[in-house]
This record gives sequence, structure tokens and C-alpha cells, in this order.
Amino acid sequence: MGALAICIPVLGICALMMLTQGCGEDGRGGSVSNSPRLEPIRTGIGLTMLYVNPVAALVRGSAGRDPMRMDQVPVSDAVAHGFWLGETEVTQGQWRAIMGTTPWQGRPSVQEGSLVAATYISWGGGQEFCRRLTQIERSAGRLPAGHVYRLPRGGEWELACRAGSQEAYCYGADSSLLGEYAVCEESRNGEYAHEVRSRKPNAWGFYDMHGNVSELCGGGYTLSREIIARGGSWDLPALLCESAIQWEVLSGAADSVGFRPVLVSNPVEAVKDVASEAEVEEDMESSRRPIVESGPRERISTCIRLTMIQVSPDPDFVMGSPVGEAGRSKDEDQRAAPINRGFWLGETEVTQSQWHAVMGTKPWAGEAYVLEGDEVAATYVSWNDAREFCRRLTERERLAGRVPAGHSYRLPREAEWELACRAGSQAAYCYGADESGLGSYAVFGCDKESEGAHAREVKRWTLPEVPLRLLRKPNAWGFYDMHGNVSEWCEEVYSKFERVSRGGSWYEPASGCRSAVRTRDVSGARRSYLGFRAALAFSSGLESQSPQKPAINTGIGLAMLHVKAAPNFVMGSSDYEPGHDSDEAMRPVSIAREFWLAETEVTQAQWNQLMATTPWTGQPFVQEWAGVAATHVSLEHAQEFCRRLTQSEREAGRLPAGFVYRLPREAEWELACRAGSRAAYCFGWDAGLLGAYAVFDESRSGAFAHAVKTRKPNAWGFYDMHGNVWEWCEDVDRRSGGVGRGGSWGISAQDCRSALRVRFDASYRVEYLGFRPALAASSDK
Repeated sequence: MGALAICIPVLGICALMMLTQGCGEDGRGGSVSNSPRLEPIRTGIGLTMLYVNPVAALVRGSAGRDPMRMDQVPVSDAVAHGFWLGETEVTQGQWRAIMGTTPWQGRPSVQEGSLVAATYISWGGGQEFCRRLTQIERSAGRLPAGHVYRLPRGGEWELACRAGSQEAYCYGADSSLLGEYAVCEESRNGEYAHEVRSRKPNAWGFYDMHGNVSELCGGGYTLSREIIARGGSWDLPALLCESAIQWEVLSGAADSVGFRPVLVSNPVEAVKDVASEAEVEEDMESSRRPIVESGPRERISTCIRLTMIQVSPDPDFVMGSPVGEAGRSKDEDQRAAPINRGFWLGETEVTQSQWHAVMGTKPWAGEAYVLEGDEVAATYVSWNDAREFCRRLTERERLAGRVPAGHSYRLPREAEWELACRAGSQAAYCYGADESGLGSYAVFGCDKESEGAHAREVKRWTLPEVPLRLLRKPNAWGFYDMHGNVSEWCEEVYSKFERVSRGGSWYEPASGCRSAVRTRDVSGARRSYLGFRAALAFSSGLESQSPQKPAINTGIGLAMLHVKAAPNFVMGSSDYEPGHDSDEAMRPVSIAREFWLAETEVTQAQWNQLMATTPWTGQPFVQEWAGVAATHVSLEHAQEFCRRLTQSEREAGRLPAGFVYRLPREAEWELACRAGSRAAYCFGWDAGLLGAYAVFDESRSGAFAHAVKTRKPNAWGFYDMHGNVWEWCEDVDRRSGGVGRGGSWGISAQDCRSALRVRFDASYRVEYLGFRPALAASSDK
């Protein structure tokens, strides 16, 4: 069955359509009488998947119908591969069977029932469901070889919805008949999603393609490329349930948003799993763990008596505070923050004794507002210091055999910290909304003139007026001092120079210790109220990689950083990544040998020193200064620079035997850019954080290339891999002659993603195009 699905495109799309779909003279392909040719697939959770044949030309959209639509322009494209699509939307029973959660429970506009369409499902939650379903069906032997479940693309969804019809609805153009096929505003029995199959199916057997719930898709064809949902819903009129309708949504998670999965051939997976074996095993393990409602289920202990509590993944987590919460700040807006992997977090903040055991120092000694004691939270610790502690702790625990495979210690990410702090609560504090109860959980509100103006022992407090040591309560998951005591560093960047801390501190008022409060300070700050707790989380191995060989410094001041071989590297982006383009398809690439890559883009000073020219002089949109990235450099000129650099470094005796300088290949460039990350950017998915790493349209200080090293490097030490200037690669594109990677100062965040590729004429010499060289074995030329 699986082999047939994979081979279908080889037969020839046009001939296939004439055989299986009865191509009409209009060339659109498909007719209302078309039925899938392959047998349905039935999953272990009772979800039936119906097969849909490929088409050579699907016309999507509907021109000139209704100006309310977000996308009216007809688009003709091919759905080149056959696929299976859920006969119905995923139901509450099916969701619970896979995920173990009930995100709709207690929410407004919900009818509970095992056959009711599942709602309040985020885009990330839908993807996680598909990933887990893939693993379960594969283990059970029900998955065709080389296939995976995922969210449908817009074209796949619309092809199945139309079932051969080019009219407004699957059955024709008359909206008064829609009630027979759809739960919509005019035909619903209540203000909520209904049971699936409560209306007639379309001609190909699919139920509820119009109405009931809007269905999340994994990709779109709008210019903005936001996440889209298709098909209308129970709260929309018939006019907005037409086949062509689509909605841009932030992440889903609403009373009228659900999904149905698609089963497709995955060429990358057919060759080798996209993730490493360690990642696949961790994903399998995460899928077996209970979701947030069950709470932590495991503790581990370190050699320094730091207890770590497990937190299960929560793909539907929403961080921030609702409008109206007392004390709320403008940077606490609620937003989807899916946490797709479980992690461990310190039961307490790191203490002075734990710090000293790992670092051998006492940065708090002799400072103001300090109580010294083994169990007192460590303070006067900068963000940089805290990260170094985590690195050293990882090394110690790994040598002792106490680090789970593929894991390392680091600072918690904000979403992870807030998930653990809330412990299931959506109120201002972990226990509820009444700040009068905070004293049972937190040290806070201390006057700096008082005797108690300092961080306290973890799990305990001492009031000057009470000669007793009173236990502070942990939250529902067992974490102490998530509110108050010391503000805790997180991994994220707040602004160009500032880092985030969470949880309030001993001197903050109650409102400053809420679960959603975000504070910040410069990364080198050491304060009496700043500390941290460590997280233990999965790493791909590459993510925490440090160079195994020292940097190589050239005579022109260009540092070259070592990158290990990556024989199983997968380049490109998944089709659900916002902004994904057709030439970014994920594919395995073997980078069989080590190489070095320039820490920065080549600067004007470095170019001039080697080439004795200034091609950017007198050109528009140029800032002239020694440290600015060199621009107005063609592909041929960049290659000539590398040739001369090879010659000069060889003559100076600084060139490793058998190596030459050249432009990086695309796969090498993307490996170094990602630095172990499979997200859209080297640091993760949140484009709002890009300004800390990149000069791009929204973060630049002028319309020109900027000086290198003005932003944060990635995890491997490379600067400006996102933004500043596009960078020439060695690969030649047959259509234009050259490929550029990384984005530039003049474009949007989405166009600075790790996987984005752009083609340039090899002769281009423009203000947004530069390069960085690679150092590699000459046999790899």
C-alpha cells in the first residue's frame, strides 16, 4: 500500500489523472464522482484515513466573490503526491487517547463527548498529536513505509474538501443547502463544536469539511504565511464556510479551532529519520510521559545535593498574564509557548554551598544585603556566571554517569520556568489570585533598611520578629521559592544587552512576585537579589557542542572557528515552519569532514588589507568603517579573496597542511548557522528574539550593513549568521549562478531563517551582499 502511494507520481501526473480522476476538458482534474483508489487506513484510535489521488492542477481560492475573505486570489498548483486524510476531525476521545489531556475541559463554548470535535488545540499541539500518532502507528505496524502523519497543507485540504467541485461548496453553489453538510451559524444546535459525522459527507467521504471547527493546516499560500485554518466553524455564517475560505491564526487554541491529520510519504524519513537516533528516542520517551495535568513524576539528584524535579511537556502552554490582572505590565501579553519536550528543573534555587562546590568561589562574600550560609540562595551571580555553572555541572555529572543520554544542564527558558512556577495555575500566583496568601510561599517585601534585607535559606525563612524557623510551602509540583527570595536568571535575551529574570525577590512587593512578572538586567550584573536555578533538558548533542580544536587566527584578523563533521546532518525546513519555501525541503546531507568557518563576515578592513580595493566606496546605502561587513562583492570576487587568503596564509606558515580557504557550501553554512537547533532560528522559534542576534529590517539603526559582532553570537560562537548581509556560498545554482544565505539588514525576520535560500546572479555587487570564508581540506574543493 505504502509503495503504491510513493510510486504514483512516477506514472505521469496527466496520464494518472485521466485514468483515475476522469480529467475534464477544462484541465482542472477531478469530478464529483471521483473516489479514492487506495483502501482506507484505520488507526488504533478509530480514526479512518481516506486516500486522495494527486492532481496536476488544483485551482484554489475564488476570485471576486466576497471582499471579507483574507485570500481571494485563485492559485493554480499541483498536489503531486497522493495522501490520506482523516475522514473526520479529531475527536475529544481520539485526542485524549494520544495526548492524555483535555484542553477543552472547563472552557467556555464546549460540549464534552468522546465523539465531539476536539477544540482548544494549538497549532503546536496539533503537530505534537501527529508526531505521537506517527510513532504509535509505526510501532503497531500500521504505518506504510516511509510515511508520517502531519497537519495538511492548504492545497491538500482544499482538494479533499472540494471533492472535485469548483463551486463555492463541495456539493454546489447554493448556501441554503449547507445545513445538510455543515454545522454552521444557521444550522447548529448549540454554541459549541458538535459530534463529527452529524451531517452528510462530501462526494469523497469526508465529513465536516465545511463548518463545525476551523481546521489547522501546516502551511499556507498567503503572502504573510501565517498559520492558517480552513473550513469555517460552528460560529460562522454559511458564507464563511466555503471551500476557499481560510483564516490566519496565531496558534489556534480556541473554541472553534480543531484539526484533522494527513498521512503522507516523507522522502527524508524514507532514507533516514530526520532527527538523530538520540532525538528520536527522547521523542518516544516524551510521548510516553504524562502531560501537565498529571504533574511531575520523577526526581533525580546531583552530586551537589541539588534535587531536580521532572516537568512533563505541554504543547498547549500559554505564558503571560490576562488583561486586568493586578500589577500587570505591558510585557506580559499572553502568547502561545508550546513546550514539546519534558525537562527537569531544580527543586530550589542554587545555594551558596552548591555554587561553591562547582565553581570554587564566593562572589557574595563581603557584599551588602547578604546572609552567609550553606543553604542560602547564591547571589551576586551574573547571567554569564550562571551559564558557566551549568556547563561545569554538566561536565561533572556526565563524568559521574548521572546525566540522562542526550541531556545537559542550562538555565531554564522563560516558558519552562513559568510552566513550573504556575504548576497548573492560571491565577496570579501558583496557589491562586489572593496576594494575602503569598507569605506562605515566598520571601518578599523586605525593606532594605531592615535586618532581614537579604536572600534566605531555600525552603525556609526567618523573620526578625519571630524567633522560629518556618517552612515555606512548595507549589503543587514541589518547587520552592518560585515566588520571591531571589529573582532567577532565564536563558532568554530581553533586549540587546539585557537578559531575563523571573519570580521576584526578597525586596519586591507581592505584585512583583507574580507568576507572569518579567524583569531584566545586563548579562554581567551581580546583585543581592539575583540568583538562579538550573534546568536539565534534552540537547541534540550539537546544541551544546564546543569546538574540539582551537580557533585559527589569520593574518588579517579573521578568526576561524572549528566545526566537527556531521555525517547525518539534515538541512532545510519542515513544511509547517512559518515562511517555509518550496526549495527548503528537508534532505539528509553528509558533511563527512571537519572544517573551520569565519567567526564573522569579512569586514571592509579585512577586504582592503588583502585585496587593496574598496568596492563599496561612493555607493548608496553604505556605512564606511573598518569593522563594517564588506559589501558590493561579486561571487567571483569573493572566491578570489579566498584564493589570495590561502596563498598569504600558506606563505606565513599558518595554513594547516592540505587545507585551503574557499566559500562554505550551503550545508556547511547551515550547520554552523543552526548550531544544533532545528528551529527557525539558531536560538529557537520566537522571531521576537531575533533582534538580539541579528541586524534586520526591524532592528537596524540605519539602512546599510552594520559592524560585525554588534549582536549576540549563536551557541557555537558565530556572529551575524542571521541578518546584516547575505553571504555567498560555494554552491552554484544553475538558474542564476550563485546562492546566498542568512538574510540581510533590509529584510524581515522571517526572511532571516536558518533554512532560507536566495539566488543571486553571480555578478551581483550590491549593498546587502557579502560573505565569510571556510577553511577545508583541499580534496573537498
